[in-house]
Amino acid sequence: RRKCEAEEAEARERSRKAALDRAMREAAKEAVALGADDVPTSRRELTAYWADVRPELVAGEQARQTARFLVFPPVPLWARPAYGVVTGAAVALLPRFVRRGLRLPSAPIVDQLAVHPAASTLVKVLGWSLGPSPVVDAARRRIDAGSVSPV
Repeated sequence: RRKCEAEEAEARERSRKAALDRAMREAAKEAVALGADDVPTSRRELTAYWADVRPELVAGEQARQTARFLVFPPVPLWARPAYGVVTGAAVALLPRFVRRGLRLPSAPIVDQLAVHPAASTLVKVLGWSLGPSPVVDAARRRIDAGSVSPV
């Protein structure tokens, strides 16, 4: 039974990685259409890109001030909880080395147990409150018609 579970987990991971590579290829097409050059089209190419440019990346004082402004914005008191969830989710998406350079907090366990579920709930509530999206509906119709492939 454990072997079967391990094989299923491995198959899910392969499927997840393939889906990520498909998403990378789709995003690369859009980037090229917008004028970008030499766009990574897979996770492997993206990893190589970051390995190349990482030594050149420096978080200067202006970047740290901007990060502080985004984390501690001048928003009304009533909006801070929702803004905090969105900001926490955005910070959690940043690679550790970026968070360190910008002096942003890093708490992977808190991110996983609190920030991600709260952000997911907030997005669902916003989606429900805003109602159907004509853009999403049109995209679904194109996928259903077979004119584009789902990622």
